[in-house]
Amino acid sequence: MGFAPPPILDDALAQLPELSPIARVRARRRFDGLSAELGVFAGFETALELCAAVSGDEHLACMDRPQTLCVLADNGIARRWPRAGKPTLDILHALMNGSSPASQIAQSVGARLTLADAGIAARVQPKSSREDITFTSLKLRRGTGDISRNMAMSEDDAEDLLLAGIKLAQSLPEQSLVIMAGGGRASEVSSATLNAALNGEHEDIEIPRRPEGFDDIALGDARRLILAALVQHQTGLGDPIGILSSVGGFEHAVLAGAIIGCAIRRSPMMIDGYAAAASAAWLVSFCPHIAAFLIPADSSLPAPWLRVGLAPAVHSAGVSGCEGLAGMLAASSLQHVLRVYRQVSVEDAEPGGFEVDLGSVERKDGQKVAE
Repeated sequence: MGFAPPPILDDALAQLPELSPIARVRARRRFDGLSAELGVFAGFETALELCAAVSGDEHLACMDRPQTLCVLADNGIARRWPRAGKPTLDILHALMNGSSPASQIAQSVGARLTLADAGIAARVQPKSSREDITFTSLKLRRGTGDISRNMAMSEDDAEDLLLAGIKLAQSLPEQSLVIMAGGGRASEVSSATLNAALNGEHEDIEIPRRPEGFDDIALGDARRLILAALVQHQTGLGDPIGILSSVGGFEHAVLAGAIIGCAIRRSPMMIDGYAAAASAAWLVSFCPHIAAFLIPADSSLPAPWLRVGLAPAVHSAGVSGCEGLAGMLAASSLQHVLRVYRQVSVEDAEPGGFEVDLGSVERKDGQKVAE
């Protein structure tokens, strides 16, 4: 379903850059020159070429300094299942103190971890001894409204969090690979509701992953509540801000803004987990160009959530969650592949072997690229 862009985002969307066809082709030529020897890595080349096109750097320095942005918030509908799932505050503490697998892998791939509280339903007192972990609070309140009864947030709240997400992206280094992740209690339910509202599909509701602690009864209850929410908010689902404020989550608004902000800064992004995927789907519904900046981290994301234009998924481990773990595993794989390519190209490539005929490269509008 296509919508008109929200006016609040007009200025930001006008700043979205075109991808660099020159960097993409130069990166492709580098890989093509080595593909006979390293064909086993061919599946990763599309992702690396996209990173080159977004960052404008054929040498892919963006892979040397990856970032992970994890936006955490609770959804009001989680009050229906008070004993289900790990408290979001516990997830934040594990990420900050380094006991989470995601924070441990972040260290191994050299990724900085930025954690944002967009609405955790608890008092947060963040502490971390690691210099590569930073925390910011964007909290408006402790959790959204219960979407089966009320709006998740006001339209003003949704717009404020979108702009906060754009500003948050400005704190990240330019032209770096950014892993987008996030969620919280009942985020899978909220993400599924947001995606159903975008698709206009109100009959076959898909919750892509069974939320932690949900038995079959709770899962069926969640599907019924999603349908109730879509009916409850039917009149407000005619535009992007209406959809986001009616059935979205605080994490979706911040992540959507951050995706725009990172795209403006020419940072390729890995979409990890259902909250990030739903945020990306919301953006693509009115700005298809944004999909060109995005790579799915994990193939466990259902096909309807992966919009046209996204590169193939890098990983297939089925570990999508809210902490960015799949994205960091995928980034590690890409770093390894790139390291091999760089080593072989330095040792074996002939001088001048990767020159590109720029006159043969076309821009998005079909015009030739001048040297």
